[in-house]
Amino acid sequence: MRSYKLLALALALVLATVACLTSGEATQEAPTTDLEATQRALEATQNALSVPAEPTNTTAPVAPDVDDDVAPPPFEISPDLYIHPNGLFQLNPPLGWSLNEGSGSALFDSPDGVATINIQVTNTGVPLDATAFENFVYARESNFFSGFEGYTQSDISFDHASGSATAVKDVLFNGIPQTVFTLYNILDQAIFSFDFWANSDVFDTYTDQFNAVLDTATIYSDAAAQNISPYDWIIYFYGPGNLFMIEVPEAWTYMREVDDDYIVDTFVSPDNHALIENITYDDGLAYSKKDVSEITLELLRTYYTQDIVITDDQVQPDGSERLIWYSPSGGYSGVTFFELRGTTTILILTLMYDDPYEDVFADPLNNTIDTYTIP
Repeated sequence: MRSYKLLALALALVLATVACLTSGEATQEAPTTDLEATQRALEATQNALSVPAEPTNTTAPVAPDVDDDVAPPPFEISPDLYIHPNGLFQLNPPLGWSLNEGSGSALFDSPDGVATINIQVTNTGVPLDATAFENFVYARESNFFSGFEGYTQSDISFDHASGSATAVKDVLFNGIPQTVFTLYNILDQAIFSFDFWANSDVFDTYTDQFNAVLDTATIYSDAAAQNISPYDWIIYFYGPGNLFMIEVPEAWTYMREVDDDYIVDTFVSPDNHALIENITYDDGLAYSKKDVSEITLELLRTYYTQDIVITDDQVQPDGSERLIWYSPSGGYSGVTFFELRGTTTILILTLMYDDPYEDVFADPLNNTIDTYTIP
């Protein structure tokens, strides 16, 4: 009987992810980046109005000196209030900037292409605690912005008393260095992300006006809960060797474990109540479909849950096999797809959730399944 090396190699990571899912503990320590000194961009510096005194003599008033070196603000703020169609937020945007709306977003672009304001709203399904909020911010910063060339993270800071976080980073956009300041606000089960972009060489001249726009903003968590699905912001993930592509939630923590014969890619929800995990295994030996089935069942029973109950087992149109299962003792459920690519490569994709959170994660997990394609 063949000894399946996969099971021994995958033990440590699988046990860690399952323990995380059931215990609610963090799967990965927060980055050790120095998070102090976060006063870099968009601090409110509004000046009090200076009202001149009434003249006390009859001499003609002298016009005040004008500083020719003071540049006008880079844009004016519109006097018209913008209200998102789904009622998620409202603000006074920059005057004359173009608008591109989504069901959970609004994007304002300057006419000259120098600056952008991007607002995204995420429904997290249930309120997140402080640790989960931090996981969300770190994951979005890494998963979304690292896709740009020249990505460099400067500062990330949290103010849990106000339910906010700030982050500053630099990227290249169309070859042009840009600085991005992001403000995160958490309110009930919604997280509002305000991204302020501008060319790096002029970013400082935009901060006062960016801040003035932000001062006009009002956010509405009830509308987010009612009008947008949980975790509907996604990124595209390509498996090792482009063996597959899936859409995964943008703000879920990504981890990769690599060994000589296997790669394990894992995405964990901010509150650690759901995960998406794919094992790619290839030791160079030829396997049959029966071998792959035995490997997968042994993996599930040994490392995911000892009391697994399989409620459905079906071969899919693409040739993969799907198992739907749950753990009575663990209180969590999952669906696993497995297949053999060629004769040596085994793919095992598992999606799990804690049972009380099924309604929260049904849509994002089903979306991952529905978007599974071979590039």
